[in-house]
Amino acid sequence: MTNDGSRPVLVYGATGHTGQAVVGALTERGLVAVLAGRDPDRLGALAGELGVESRAFGVDAVPDLAGVGLVVNCAGPFADTALPLARAALAAGAHYVDIAAEQPSTLALLHSWAGRAERAGVVVMPGVGFFGALGDLVLTSLVGQADDGAPWDRVDVEVELAGWHPTDGTLATGDRNPGDRLRLHEGLLVTTPATTAPGRVELRLSEHLLVPRHLPVRTLQTTVNASAIEDLEAARDLTPDERLRAREAGDPYSVRVIARRGDEERTAEVAGEDFYAVTGPLVAEVALALLSGGLPPGARAPGELPDPAGLLGRLPLSRVKPSATFGPVP
Repeated sequence: MTNDGSRPVLVYGATGHTGQAVVGALTERGLVAVLAGRDPDRLGALAGELGVESRAFGVDAVPDLAGVGLVVNCAGPFADTALPLARAALAAGAHYVDIAAEQPSTLALLHSWAGRAERAGVVVMPGVGFFGALGDLVLTSLVGQADDGAPWDRVDVEVELAGWHPTDGTLATGDRNPGDRLRLHEGLLVTTPATTAPGRVELRLSEHLLVPRHLPVRTLQTTVNASAIEDLEAARDLTPDERLRAREAGDPYSVRVIARRGDEERTAEVAGEDFYAVTGPLVAEVALALLSGGLPPGARAPGELPDPAGLLGRLPLSRVKPSATFGPVP
């Protein structure tokens, strides 16, 4: 099934911090957003400001979503919201996208839901956020979607955050996902002990599930500067209003990707002013691609989209190295 931009995009969690950024980016690109979530009063107020439709419901009773072309899930914890919303999207013949960084729901959608999405003629794409999609897109732009097929021995995704002022959803999602997390190591998803390096912390999120869906990578490691984790934990002692005020200045970031095989090494880096805010235009660009029929149906990773480097070039990035089009760089 090929959807077009005449079918609206339902954004669940539309009144949240990231949800509002997604709605704004969709509107800027000429797409019609339907605001959805649990709180009818907040939804109604925001929908009235924007002049759009709103629908209030919980994930325990998702209504018929007929007429919607795409469901964007911005409401974590995704362990609770992803599967009910994906099920409703597929039943309505709509694509499903979420911004999850967490692994359990991403793993379920990529594997257990692949056949269902294909039969429904739609795309299911988890992990379309700063953590997950951005690293996948940079890596794909760097090594190429149709490379020579030789596996990459190791890929490092090095995230640097000037600060991490989490949303309430980020904290709730972390609490909902305790325990060991998977890492791509020697071609397998394993729960080996985390490795450490001075000033850096290993971060096992959805990249480890998205990348091996379409790229021949044997070992992947994602890390973040230790000071960002300290900020994240310190935020638990703040009130929601204090966290909101701290986040207003934005959280500048950079994502550096290093791919190695044999004696070959390639490096690329992107940077921006606010790692939460970049998710809005990222989701909106993915929405445009899916609604235009840019991918065959099934469970897909963001890096499988046509022209991933071009997509990156349309994001509000302050720095792109070596270039907006990357290509195989020696």
